[in-house]
Amino acid sequence: MTTGKTVPIDYQLGNTKASVNMFFEKLTPAQKQSIKTVNVDMSKAYISAIKTHLPHAKIIIDKFHLLSELNRDIQSVKRQMFRAMAEKEFGTKQRLANNQNKAKIISTEIHSLSRIEKNAVRWAVIKRPKNLTDYQSDVLKKLEQWNMPLYKAYLLKEQFYALLVPQPKHTAEKNLRFWMTEALQTKLSGLRSFCKTLEAHLPFILNYFEFGKTSGAIEGVNNKIKNIKRMAYGYKNLDYFFRKIRSKFYSLPKLHALFTST
Repeated sequence: MTTGKTVPIDYQLGNTKASVNMFFEKLTPAQKQSIKTVNVDMSKAYISAIKTHLPHAKIIIDKFHLLSELNRDIQSVKRQMFRAMAEKEFGTKQRLANNQNKAKIISTEIHSLSRIEKNAVRWAVIKRPKNLTDYQSDVLKKLEQWNMPLYKAYLLKEQFYALLVPQPKHTAEKNLRFWMTEALQTKLSGLRSFCKTLEAHLPFILNYFEFGKTSGAIEGVNNKIKNIKRMAYGYKNLDYFFRKIRSKFYSLPKLHALFTST
């Protein structure tokens, strides 16, 4: 992450603690001691392995994964809102079962939102304001006018993005706790779920503000690898898959050592 050089490893199947252990077991005590910080997602297996092998290292929950988790929870708020609107407009699920025509209507259009608008809502609530299309901006204004819970969730999402800027660690903790209080007051289950995630990983999240490190470059490489897999709809032969990866990243330094099999 600091030099841009790759680390020679063997690929392992799965993302379990056992697969991570195989990597750490190949490091010398001196190499382990030299690792001061580790950027990671919220995988329990990874965090457990790091604590076991690198008890001295600072674990940093990467903001990339944190924001991805928030966007997933915002989408759950959207789904709940649409279900509530459907039941208010057409009745309970049991009543819908007795009226197939209305059930079909709900699948394409709910209350004042058309199918196209629903799709616009999906992206409007997770995209940054500067990236919104004109149509998505208009749909967002509708949510504001109707004072929908989803619009409150959108505002909280934007506030959370604004918190992930360089600032003293103690200030960041104060701001994050205030944000959680605001989010919990909405009583939206999606935001409550995200607050639980924040509380459970808060010490690791605060380490980001102390060290300011992210794994953005690594995630970029991972996304390119995912695209290679999607283009072929997956690979049955892992060795061939890794040869494709090597050919894609032939210009990166020492990459031949990163993707090798035993």
